[in-house]
Amino acid sequence: MKNIKLTYTKMTILLGCIFITIASCERELSDEAVFATFPTAPEVFNDSPVGLGTDFYFPYINSKATAWSVDEKESYEGSASMRFDVPNANDPEGSFAGAIFRIDGEGSGRNLTDYDALTFWAKATQSVTIGEIGFGEDFGENKYVVGRKAIDLTTAWKKYIIPIPDPSKLIQERGLLRYSTGSLLGSGYTFWLDEVRYEKLGTCSAKTQNT
Repeated sequence: MKNIKLTYTKMTILLGCIFITIASCERELSDEAVFATFPTAPEVFNDSPVGLGTDFYFPYINSKATAWSVDEKESYEGSASMRFDVPNANDPEGSFAGAIFRIDGEGSGRNLTDYDALTFWAKATQSVTIGEIGFGEDFGENKYVVGRKAIDLTTAWKKYIIPIPDPSKLIQERGLLRYSTGSLLGSGYTFWLDEVRYEKLGTCSAKTQNT
């Protein structure tokens, strides 16, 4: 009987040690996950997409899937820009242009806590109003979606600013750019974005959207 009790006691102690070890390991892994660091690179597009991976362009349902391309004939700076061909309203391939640019790969993302604005240069083939441009949409939880609506473009390059309301939340952001816009009185047009990046301007707020 004593041997049975002694064996039982040893087993209890052994199991207790194993449990403590496992719990400690899980806690360490959890802490590492919370404090994991992600790239802080500010660029989204600089002559080509920057750090997005290979599978990063996801059009909205019913939008024209081929609306976006890289244009090596137009640019504000450098050798290329992002080109968006907005379709006619009756285009069978899609009645509007819209998509998200999401970093490829689960568990990926950018740490944008050092920045307070998404900025870019833009122009169009004619004076038009773009429906919305922003960031934070990843077709997942979409926790911190930000956008600027009714952006007026002209035929000349001009810089635009989209303030980040609370940069401290963006420790792992995958949705670096999003856009959505339709035709002008039923007719399509083209617009371009260039030098798309996150910046620390020090003058931005949630209520300030200066161009």
